[in-house]
Amino acid sequence: MTNQPKLDEILSKILDEVVDTIGFDRAIIRLFDETKRYLITKVVKNYSPEEADRAFAVTLDPNRHDCLAVKVAKSGQYLAIEDAANDPRITETDAC
Repeated sequence: MTNQPKLDEILSKILDEVVDTIGFDRAIIRLFDETKRYLITKVVKNYSPEEADRAFAVTLDPNRHDCLAVKVAKSGQYLAIEDAANDPRITETDAC
């Protein structure tokens, strides 16, 4: 019997490829939970331990949170940020 890879392992490999191929400094994949009501962090790449802990601790409610992850989830379009410190789309929720 073969072991099937876990979703997080597959997503991690995909994120590694995307970051390396496109040349991003870092990235995150968030998906809807089983209830399809909240966005949860599944994998991160090149986050500090503190940033990763914070990302995994935050559950986003698309009806309540105004942030880039929610905008991406609602639009279905990816989003690349060149300069997060100066991007006007960054909200307080994104900075948490």
